Amino acid sequence: MPSSQILIILIIVLSIGVLILFIMLNKKSKKINNLYKNNKILELSSEYSKDGLLVITKSKKIITYNNIAKELFSLYNDELNKAVILKMSDGKMESINTLVKANIERLEHFNSFSIEATLLKKRTEIPVRIIFETLSLSKKSSEYDIIIIINDISQELMVTKYKNRDLLTNLPNQSQAMLDIGHFINKMNLSSQKFGLVLLEIDHFSDIRAILGHTSTDLLIGKIVESLKYFAREIDSSVYQMTKHNFLLLIPDITTEVEVKDIIKIIRNDLSNLLNNEITHIDLTFSTGVSFFPLSGNGVDMLIDNTYKALAKAEEKGNGHIVIDYDMSLDKDKNHELKLFNQMNDALKNNQFELYYQPYIDMNSGSIEGAEALIRWKHPEKGLISPIDFIPLAEKTGFIIELGKFVIEEAIKQQKKWELFDFHKLPIAINLSLREIETGDMVDFVAKLLNKYQINPALLNFEITENIGMVNAEVAKREFIALKKLGVSLALDDFGTGYASFSYLKDFPLDILKIDLGFISNIVENEEHQKIVKAMVTLGHNFNLKVIAKGIEDKGTHDLIQSYKCDMAQGYYFSKPLPVFEFQELIRK
Repeated sequence: MPSSQILIILIIVLSIGVLILFIMLNKKSKKINNLYKNNKILELSSEYSKDGLLVITKSKKIITYNNIAKELFSLYNDELNKAVILKMSDGKMESINTLVKANIERLEHFNSFSIEATLLKKRTEIPVRIIFETLSLSKKSSEYDIIIIINDISQELMVTKYKNRDLLTNLPNQSQAMLDIGHFINKMNLSSQKFGLVLLEIDHFSDIRAILGHTSTDLLIGKIVESLKYFAREIDSSVYQMTKHNFLLLIPDITTEVEVKDIIKIIRNDLSNLLNNEITHIDLTFSTGVSFFPLSGNGVDMLIDNTYKALAKAEEKGNGHIVIDYDMSLDKDKNHELKLFNQMNDALKNNQFELYYQPYIDMNSGSIEGAEALIRWKHPEKGLISPIDFIPLAEKTGFIIELGKFVIEEAIKQQKKWELFDFHKLPIAINLSLREIETGDMVDFVAKLLNKYQINPALLNFEITENIGMVNAEVAKREFIALKKLGVSLALDDFGTGYASFSYLKDFPLDILKIDLGFISNIVENEEHQKIVKAMVTLGHNFNLKVIAKGIEDKGTHDLIQSYKCDMAQGYYFSKPLPVFEFQELIRK
């Protein structure tokens, strides 16, 4: 036999051998993988022996399930039962098929998560927690099946319900009140809305209980609760039982002393009429303490504490008194803040705010290169109110969020007007506050306005201050990168006053650096400030940023800053902030 034929035979035999070996190894690998997967399923079956367990493929084909899953999901053959319906937490109805399909897609991004829903059976409703997890097909494989664990959480919800409710009246208790107030604060912080807390206490409760006895006192409490619940529904509020004889009303969108006193008067009249018909030999009165969010405090504990302090003051005054956290007798500053806060809200509704524009100038040519938009309040009685008098309170209360939105939209509308009248195309700089960044929806808001008014985003410049570092750095960075993607420019304002200046230059997508006026105002006499400002200008240029010096008040300061090769300057030496028509006249000159 020729050697060539022998070689061919050897190659064929060797190939067959390799193929057989591959098949054997593949079978062994599958056995190992199946063993790994089955062991994992056994572990889970043991861990969740009291829960439903279902294992499916990504194509929703059932691999295995236990008896509890079969009972809960009415399983048959190897498919999910389309007739099984769940009511989701938002009230929507979903078939088990639709629910599983949607959450299989989520597992592409998360290895494990859970949802809560109500399983609708023929004769009952079962609250369940459904846990979705990936089940790797082997230790090394990226492929996976899906584990679905179904917890019946009826008992858990029952415990939670009674933990957060009064056993006698079934009203939400103080624990639930604290939770709800916390949720309200988070919600209100995002929308700059407000709410009030009204704490009612039955005067001389121990004496009443001694006169009526235990049973009759419980009946009396029941009557009070029913009346408060009815009233709370009428004004879209919530009522809580803080102690045996203390009741708290959480009332949205209430800010004035007049409003709250009117509400308390109605409550007292209703209770008085109800109880006089039931019990004629007892004079029932209520002491009342009131607080407002955000002026009584920005946190749950502070709000509750101030409400109880107001109640304590009311009790000191005698039966049936009302004390509001902003009464003159408690705190004159708070009373002033409350009035100012309400006036700010009215001012925004009545178009009393307007934008003034202060130009910034090219240091070489002297031409106007843009303007900073600054809010001004034209009060109908007090005249022009300085931002110093209202911006701190706006920041404190969250009103700055609504005010900031007003400024952004007004600036964009002004850009559109200039475009329509073929006026000079000048960038407008807008200040952003910490509270605006914290909302998380600022970028969407700006994007919608840019789309609505169809202006060139390059004509908007958002200024952030160094105290922005008080926000989570990653959150701030993400927001500014998203803003930058819209096509706007970003400036770091008040440079040199914070602790994280250099990290901002490195991490944030900045275009402009604005040197704080604290370094500029006395620079001619202060050699240290001269060195610092000169270094700042050089630093900004090294990062390819335009540099603006704020607070130029005289020619000497101007000439010195110009000698440092600073790009632009802003200050009263050039112009004070001007109403839009005067600003336009300045540009025409």
